[in-house]
Amino acid sequence: RKELLGQIQVASGGRIAEQMFVNDISTGAKGDIEQATKIARKMICEWGMSAKLGPIKYEDDEETVFLGREISRTTTHSESTARLIDEEVRSIVDESYQAALAFLETKRDEIELLAKTLMEYEAITGDELIFLLKERRLPDSRTRSHEVQPRPLPRQEQAEPKRREDGPNTALSGQPGITPQPA
Repeated sequence: RKELLGQIQVASGGRIAEQMFVNDISTGAKGDIEQATKIARKMICEWGMSAKLGPIKYEDDEETVFLGREISRTTTHSESTARLIDEEVRSIVDESYQAALAFLETKRDEIELLAKTLMEYEAITGDELIFLLKERRLPDSRTRSHEVQPRPLPRQEQAEPKRREDGPNTALSGQPGITPQPA
């Protein structure tokens, strides 16, 4: 349970950081919010981690596809139980969010120091991070990123699609199973 709550707190970190440092939120936390909600719902509905609902599994493993659309689940509980499940999920996510917010607030100075350092140096090692947080600066032997030559990336050869010379929409000619359609 503690590990799962920690995962929800970590998932909340990006959105909290946007609020703390940019004073705005974006759509970037969509996946994190989805992950946090799924974990909380599984804690309640599958793993019995709710004091109010107890160690009961509230979701069936059976899934059916209806007309090629989303997977739908059959519910085996009442509407009042569904409402209680939603309240419990909301409670777990909200409490985890507040715990992550409180933690990040206590580390605000370190986060700002790290961000400024990364803007100047681009990358640091784990040892440099420990030194930075302890001494509030990097070791004297460290060079700035603009003094470091970038490493060349390995070139990856990619085959160009075969093209026919006889008209438009022929970029995929020669590909097995693909026949260009006339324009």
